[in-house]
Amino acid sequence: SQYEGRRLKKLLYRSLDRPVKNGVPALKKTILRRNKISVVRFLAFDNLIHLKEISLAESFINYVESFSFNNLPNLESVSFRNSEFLFYFDSDAFHDTPKLHTLG
Repeated sequence: SQYEGRRLKKLLYRSLDRPVKNGVPALKKTILRRNKISVVRFLAFDNLIHLKEISLAESFINYVESFSFNNLPNLESVSFRNSEFLFYFDSDAFHDTPKLHTLG
């Protein structure tokens, strides 16, 4: 919903951290493109069982930690498209994401 999207934006600034889980547990889609986030932290997206899509496109993200995307059974796609600053992506960033088929 729009309310959840606005609340999520208030939780974010330069580091995407665990408040995502605490702030919007029923979230199905999140679009966070063109933001100032530079790091996606350990367990930032954790146990959001309804989440299907995440867009972090056109952002300043340069680092994605291990288990940043954890226990997301319905996650189908994550976009980092045109994120020119991304230089480190931990090989264990995605854990328990059985439906993930699009990463771009």
